[in-house]
Amino acid sequence: MEWIEIIHLRSFDQTARAHAVDAFHRLAPRKALEWPRAIRLWQRTDLDTDVSIFLYWPDDRRQQSKSVLGLRLAEAFSDFGMIAHSVWRPDDNCRDHEDEDK
Repeated sequence: MEWIEIIHLRSFDQTARAHAVDAFHRLAPRKALEWPRAIRLWQRTDLDTDVSIFLYWPDDRRQQSKSVLGLRLAEAFSDFGMIAHSVWRPDDNCRDHEDEDK
């Protein structure tokens, strides 16, 4: 079961947001002891001071908790605004809804 770690930043202003994005590119090395299957930086569509990092972890990682990489990114982002850091997993009691026309 894949799981997702999210680091959400509500930056103080546009300048802080730009600095946070720069920090993301510096602090997310391509090689690390633990590395997610995918890592993506998202920008909120209706509030341009909000950004989130999504870390997509494979199911073979034993502990589904905040990762060292996630904690490091959250700590760096905290210099630029308010942080919410959380871990998400699929709800095993609810089936996925996919396009049935495929």
